[in-house]
Amino acid sequence: MLMVLPLLPPDKILEGLAEVKMMARENRLAEEFARLFRYIKNYWINKVTPEALSVFGQAMRTNNSVESFYHKMNSRIGGPHPSVYRFLGKLKDINLAEEREYRQILGNVQVARRRKRVYIIQEERIRNTQRELIQGEKTVREFLYSLKCTVSSLEGRLRTNDPLFEHHPQSPAEPAHLQRNEHEDQQDNQPITPPEDLETQAEPPSHPSCVVCLDEQPTRAVVPCGHCVCGNCANTLWNEEREDGVAVRCPVCRGNADMFMELFL
Repeated sequence: MLMVLPLLPPDKILEGLAEVKMMARENRLAEEFARLFRYIKNYWINKVTPEALSVFGQAMRTNNSVESFYHKMNSRIGGPHPSVYRFLGKLKDINLAEEREYRQILGNVQVARRRKRVYIIQEERIRNTQRELIQGEKTVREFLYSLKCTVSSLEGRLRTNDPLFEHHPQSPAEPAHLQRNEHEDQQDNQPITPPEDLETQAEPPSHPSCVVCLDEQPTRAVVPCGHCVCGNCANTLWNEEREDGVAVRCPVCRGNADMFMELFL
């Protein structure tokens, strides 16, 4: 429900938060979520303000385009720890490809991107529900109930780096100085022959690992960035940095960590 609040108009976000609190009381969960509600009120309402929090009526509501580009760039480079020479070479190739696409857009050339149908359906549902709210056909509570599954589904896809667009790059004729070294690409993409004893190898864990110890299952989320760590690492980060008198920071993005929220998996 809380993830739906930004879809409300700015003047209805406080009412939406009040409805979520009421639903928590009705389900006898008010005490469990009291700290989270205080955080949302103190930070997102009082500091960020409902006007900045609301994405009502906006076509681009998330940073999913940036996340999609990061996913594509990471795949092109070949992993999180390439050699410096490979990284610089691939980064140059990516830059040239993006410049070529930008020139195509300026020249009114259709870039071969097709938005995924699942996102088109979700977008249409959000727009229709927002229209019904403005026209008085739905109350704020009905609005929250109508979109809670849509937002949860969308959030799940974004967390798995599922891009909004299916990318099918075109191959128009290019100037000689922009053409890629195909021999280098073939070397980089040679198929790897699996070992014969593949079946005897240990299977990877079925759950994600803590980004700090890379061993335990993450059970705490850093607020507000949302990166996840295990309980032991969360306690260590919180206690050690506070004892040193410095601000607690997320180990992934280095943003301020206001709290570590427990995840009920």
